[in-house]
Amino acid sequence: MIYLGIAQIGASCLMVALLIMASFAGSFEFSKFADLNIGFGMSITLFTLLLVGLGSKAGMFPFHVWLPLAYCQSPSNASALMSGVMIKVALFAFIKFSLLLPQFAQFGYILLFMGALSCIFGIIYALASNDYKASIAYSSCENVGIIFLGLGGAFYGLGIHSPLIALMGFIAAFFHILNHAVFKSLLFMLSGNVFTATKTRDMDALGGLHKKMPITSIIFFVAAISICALPPLNGFASEWVIYKTMVMGGIDEGVASRFFFTLAIIALSITGAMAIMAFSKMYGSVFLGIARNTKCVEEAKEVSFIRLLPLGLLASLCVGIGIFMSDVVGMLSKIVLTLIPQTSQSVFGLISMPIIILIMLLCAIIPFVFLYLLKANHTEVRVTEPWACGFLYNKNMQIGSNSFTGDIKKALSFILRHEQEIKIDGYFSKAVYTQKVHDLFWDKLYAPVIHSVMVIADKIGIFQNGRTNLYAGYILIYLCFVLIFGYYYL
Repeated sequence: MIYLGIAQIGASCLMVALLIMASFAGSFEFSKFADLNIGFGMSITLFTLLLVGLGSKAGMFPFHVWLPLAYCQSPSNASALMSGVMIKVALFAFIKFSLLLPQFAQFGYILLFMGALSCIFGIIYALASNDYKASIAYSSCENVGIIFLGLGGAFYGLGIHSPLIALMGFIAAFFHILNHAVFKSLLFMLSGNVFTATKTRDMDALGGLHKKMPITSIIFFVAAISICALPPLNGFASEWVIYKTMVMGGIDEGVASRFFFTLAIIALSITGAMAIMAFSKMYGSVFLGIARNTKCVEEAKEVSFIRLLPLGLLASLCVGIGIFMSDVVGMLSKIVLTLIPQTSQSVFGLISMPIIILIMLLCAIIPFVFLYLLKANHTEVRVTEPWACGFLYNKNMQIGSNSFTGDIKKALSFILRHEQEIKIDGYFSKAVYTQKVHDLFWDKLYAPVIHSVMVIADKIGIFQNGRTNLYAGYILIYLCFVLIFGYYYL
């Protein structure tokens, strides 16, 4: 119902924007919208309506609250379809209709600002959540923000008539749309594997699943590296192009452009660091260590091969798209050049991902070379329990999901409102600690509105009394008002 309400708000804004554009064009044909004769004020108004209308469907901040609610209630394959495909349709529609408007640099500033906010707040709540599926859902808000950063550079380039910046921005946005569709679909389906095996989404109850689900664990590790934008996978490749776009826009003359592009670079940098922290917490809590709740994990086992096969394909795409990023960018360039034909395809250089792979392999080999040269002890490795200062090691000694993010929750307590519950059945019973994080924007923005709507709906419920003659009367009164309006105003 929350998603339905936000979707209706977005649909209303979208319809108003299209009706206004149709009135200026004198036609409902989209082909006639391209030559709209409107000024700056009306262009900004229409652009804002399109952004709210379609950004809300894409999970843009502050309309992100439906993401964890809807995704967690959906089956994992449906969540993968929603995140990997559905929100991308909204993004493509936004690009399509926004390109029909007269272009101004302010369009880029708006997208850069909203993209930066979506990045920061999306990853903050992803980091704080103890529900691994909700955390992946909040990460969709973060990645939509990253896409908007690329689109911000693109629309800024169109506004200042710089085809190079526009081309780079669109390539960066489309590249990250492609990558997000791959690794986010993979993560949601992997979450389905974990839930099928354990029947819980609570990270504080899990642990040690790598021994029981090794293939799922390895694929999840690949997806986590990809979404954290670490080389040489595809997430790094698209964010590298976005960084190049932000730097190129930031060195342009003008205080406003430098401010917004610098803000975008800072937001993207912080987001990358926090994404590594969020998915390190998720992978470590679910797959490493030992189970915190043995009942959830004791019967867990690897899913069937038929369920692992498409996940392996997506994981290979995460690797392949990253390694062959130059070919992917060349493909995307041909698409974008249909929008911006004023520039050439080979406009900027890319890093060589194979060289990066060689450097990373070299860095991985060097420690072993030093160990060999320094006559390291080559005796057989002894496997034993972790050292616990002389005490018997148990599951409560390992770092949990809450303790992993405890310090950052304290530092961001003005945003991350959380409450703790302590349950003790008796003096000698074990204490159970639970912690729940509240979305500040849900509490301050959406909850009061929903409460007001419920109160009003309860008051006007008297009109729905089941009497057919009254319903016929309502229809008659409505038709009379329509006739009166049509007579005087049409």
